[in-house]
Amino acid sequence: MQIDFLNHAVLILPSYPTPAKKHQKLDGGLFSNRLKILRKMPYTSYANVLGLPALSVPITEDKHGLPISLQLISRIGNENALFHIGAILEKAFRGCKRAKHLET
Repeated sequence: MQIDFLNHAVLILPSYPTPAKKHQKLDGGLFSNRLKILRKMPYTSYANVLGLPALSVPITEDKHGLPISLQLISRIGNENALFHIGAILEKAFRGCKRAKHLET
């Protein structure tokens, strides 16, 4: 029995090239010129453009406590693999917690 590797593959990519922005803060540089768009958009657009399931998992945080995440992408129908790998990464790294500046 042959197992097709691509049927079970999960891509692991950055979610975004910088830490998360604070709520209601827009990355103004993103819309300032084409070069910046080409540098930043691919991370967030692969799954959307291809119509593939994706999962973002926070793995660390910046000096302000804002999350830095990895994005997991797989084929349609392979969502269980995304959740399985996401749970492993969440347990091994940061997991889900509120940013320090949001805590009261």
